[in-house]
Amino acid sequence: MTKYSETSTRCARAILKAWRSRNFDLLDQKLAKAAVVESTSEDTGECERWELLNGIAHEFRRVLASGRIQEAVVYLPLLENLARPAVVSSRRAAAAPYWHVATAVPASIQ
Repeated sequence: MTKYSETSTRCARAILKAWRSRNFDLLDQKLAKAAVVESTSEDTGECERWELLNGIAHEFRRVLASGRIQEAVVYLPLLENLARPAVVSSRRAAAAPYWHVATAVPASIQ
């Protein structure tokens, strides 16, 4: 079973949408929110995505505040990656040792 993490994904999408529309007031609002949100998810992958998003948002805001808008483009590929849904394994699948995934045992081991 897999599930998709959506909160960090939606936030990254909202930031990109504001950037592409050149709505810098909305962009600043979205970045400010993303810079301070803490994940309440039990999923470590989603927590890591939020940590990345927090750092990107903080630096993105700093660059924009300095007036160096052209330098902000370095954050776009990172945001685009975070805007894609992350497939996260369920706890049961994540806890299974790697050798349980094998479907065939090589003849040399038998």
